[in-house]
Amino acid sequence: MSTSERGSVRRQGEYAGAQRAGGPAPRAGAPRSGGAAAKKRALGAPDAFVWAPVLALFMAAGICMTIGQSMTLTAVLVAVAVVLVLLDMWINR
Repeated sequence: MSTSERGSVRRQGEYAGAQRAGGPAPRAGAPRSGGAAAKKRALGAPDAFVWAPVLALFMAAGICMTIGQSMTLTAVLVAVAVVLVLLDMWINR
């Protein structure tokens, strides 16, 4: 038996143990990691550097709220901070 024939036999018998144990036969193109295929997450973890501008925006919003300058501006600053974190999480997925 040549080495190329041994390679094809090895590939054919790769899942033979699972079939003998009563497990389902693998589908074509199935992932070899086992279990269900991993789904891509909608959002990833935020990076550490995104918190500096977010904290600055929250601090500016707190100052605007404390001095009573504008509640609309406070809401806009908080919304921008939240969007910034969500955008970073979406990029990191």
